[in-house]
Amino acid sequence: MKRMKQLDKIEITKSKKREILQHVMKPKHSNKMKYGVAFAMVVVLLVTSLSLFSKSPTSLVVSSIAMEVNPTIILNLDSNNKVIEVVDQSGDAMELLQEVNVIGEDVQEAMSQILDSQIYQAKYANNYLEVSIYSKNQNLSSSLNQLVDVVLQENLDGRNCHSQQVDKETWEGARKRNMGVGKYAKISNILESSDEYTFEQLEHCSMKELNEIQSKCQKGHGYRKGCN
Repeated sequence: MKRMKQLDKIEITKSKKREILQHVMKPKHSNKMKYGVAFAMVVVLLVTSLSLFSKSPTSLVVSSIAMEVNPTIILNLDSNNKVIEVVDQSGDAMELLQEVNVIGEDVQEAMSQILDSQIYQAKYANNYLEVSIYSKNQNLSSSLNQLVDVVLQENLDGRNCHSQQVDKETWEGARKRNMGVGKYAKISNILESSDEYTFEQLEHCSMKELNEIQSKCQKGHGYRKGCN
């Protein structure tokens, strides 16, 4: 009403006065609505962000596949066998991992991309590839082993490579020594079969060398003189 009285001093029609008054009052209501909507959107974004960051890739890992050709690449998988994290355990695979991005790929596609990459073909194709599968779920581990064998057969014709399932003790033992699990498993196997070597001697061998030694000192054959 006060504003209406102020407008009375201006020589315009009553309808025009009302129109002007409505225009003056409307922005306040509109601004309140805008601020309210903006605040609500900020709250939603914050809640969404918190829910996304509350689950790190590591917390979603249900199985892991280690590919060792001296560089050791670990593919951490979710419950759908998709890669959610790639670990360059040895620190030597950076160049290869810059060439291929396998995050979000299923395990078979991810392994195929790595094996088919130019870097792998140029540097590691003649190396011995050891693939180790680890999961707390034994059925899942066995299923992954079958998938891995298909990839190795398709990409390497099953030659110069080997896949194996490892248990928690082996996986953790390799991690404590900051060593590839495949290498750790081979060394452990050799030491059980022969007293010709020490762990310290074998840890400096390549996967290819370890495989050659293991073939001479297989578990169950006992000590064999000159297996080196």
